[in-house]
Amino acid sequence: MKSTPQAARKLLHLFAYGLIIAVLAGSFVYLRAVFNQEVSLRRSFMNEAVFNAQDFFVSRQTLLKSLVLAAVPDKTGHDSFISVDPEEEMNISLGSDAGHWSIWLTQRMTDYLHESKVNLLYVPQTSNPQVVRLFNASSNLQPLPKEVLQRVEDEGSQSYSFGDDLWLTDSRTLDSPFYLFTRLDNRTVSSGWLGIEVEVPDLTEALRSETAGDFMLLDARGKIIFTNAVQSTLVDSLHRLEPKNAFGFIGPGWIPESLAIRKKLGYSGWQIVYAVDIHSLLPVLAWPLLGCVLLWIAVCIGLRLLIKRIDRLLISPGG
Repeated sequence: MKSTPQAARKLLHLFAYGLIIAVLAGSFVYLRAVFNQEVSLRRSFMNEAVFNAQDFFVSRQTLLKSLVLAAVPDKTGHDSFISVDPEEEMNISLGSDAGHWSIWLTQRMTDYLHESKVNLLYVPQTSNPQVVRLFNASSNLQPLPKEVLQRVEDEGSQSYSFGDDLWLTDSRTLDSPFYLFTRLDNRTVSSGWLGIEVEVPDLTEALRSETAGDFMLLDARGKIIFTNAVQSTLVDSLHRLEPKNAFGFIGPGWIPESLAIRKKLGYSGWQIVYAVDIHSLLPVLAWPLLGCVLLWIAVCIGLRLLIKRIDRLLISPGG
């Protein structure tokens, strides 16, 4: 009989410990649910940013295609620019000694080019091609990088189908404008290349997202060609993310440092990566964590008082 009060006290303490563990486990599940909800919210922001980036590039690609489809062979060999009605339309004659093609730009089209913030270029298929600027959306223009021009010249002698475009940047710098070229007439190799240029500020504005974090633009080989996260550890830990469509935590060590998403851009083979620092996800846990701590303290105090009361009223008198 003397062991009965001690056994009762042990059972009471075991019950209290079990309840405390249950509270801790419940708090962990609750905090994990809050964190997962925040991750899901950030993923929706990143998906929206990826969609906007894809729409940006696809819309420019579609614009260039529409201009190419509007080009027709011009056997008269007009001068470079002939204005029929300067206020409403302009005829542009492109090509070389091998042939000429004509494109009409209406006032509405030039307004759209200006609104889209793209510059229109033409590179003839010659031994020493000279870049012809057909339309400029801004006045602060830089010469076409030699590497880009050389790439266009090298590709010009090859036979490409109509669906093949050249997505180019200057690989020597991470703040290069974006260039998109397509053959003016896929039926004729000598037709040259029609292209658009997106300047660095406009490209940055199109890809930047306050809610999706830092971004990186990768080429088909996974090489970084444009980013606003040059000094970030994201650059060093990107290889941990799958090269195809992927979403998850990345970091140089066991503890992740960033939450990132990586997806392809259209048919170019290029990829876009958005990433947020892991520390930006933690503030959402502040109030839930405080609530869980206060609940745990309240449960501990309540159980202590309850155990003392039960021991005083029920166990000790029986001993």
